[in-house]
Amino acid sequence: MVPTSAEEVDRPGVKIPVAQGSAPHAVLQRLIKNAEILPIPGGFEPAREALAAGKADVYGENLHLAHRIADALSGARVLLGRFNVVQMAIGVRNRAATALPAVDEFVNRIRSDGTLQMAIAEAGLRGVRVP
Repeated sequence: MVPTSAEEVDRPGVKIPVAQGSAPHAVLQRLIKNAEILPIPGGFEPAREALAAGKADVYGENLHLAHRIADALSGARVLLGRFNVVQMAIGVRNRAATALPAVDEFVNRIRSDGTLQMAIAEAGLRGVRVP
């Protein structure tokens, strides 16, 4: 059976190559119980090659990179659903804690005024969204 959503991937016999040592590798090793995780040297080209050569059923990657891989491989598509949500954060050193209100104000402003969404669009990061 060919998976049609992320929820259908964790089945016996499904091979999931993932960039060795990457964040998706760590997450999928923890979450996948039935499918086979195949660590491969990271990067766009090894992922595309694994899928093109039929060595993989799906490729585990962050959503924006999954779209790039699917675009480069005829007949490939990004499955609906997800395994994980990656949240981003900004940190400051303890000695700079007085800067936190300004950092919070900046982040809230660029989220609410559309600046962050425009940056995501300009960078071509499909699937990335502002919570």
